[in-house]
Amino acid sequence: LSGLSVIPSDSSFQFYVYLYTANPSGLLNDDRNILGRLVTYVPFSIWNNATPGEPFYVPSLQFTAAAFRIPRNHRLALGFSMLSNLYTPATKECELKMNFTLSEPRLNIPIMTISEWKKK
Repeated sequence: LSGLSVIPSDSSFQFYVYLYTANPSGLLNDDRNILGRLVTYVPFSIWNNATPGEPFYVPSLQFTAAAFRIPRNHRLALGFSMLSNLYTPATKECELKMNFTLSEPRLNIPIMTISEWKKK
């Protein structure tokens, strides 16, 4: 994932980017059912290297490798969070503004069909 910048309210911050499958309507869940699944994620932390209130340009992020079969007609969805039970937070007080532009963000996903996979 590239082309992302954030404006932090603190010199330390972190966030997590999650890649999910979503049902054909783009939903991850409804009142009764889980309609999407976590495929992979990537954490990103900065410790005392950001200037509060100024844009911080995030380097290209590499997701954890995953082999995952995406159900027919499902979509991929990105999710962002600032807290995770798996990691110690850089700060609990920071707020982030995330900036995306239509021409810059890129998410490159290598895709292999089942027939290609069977050939290997």
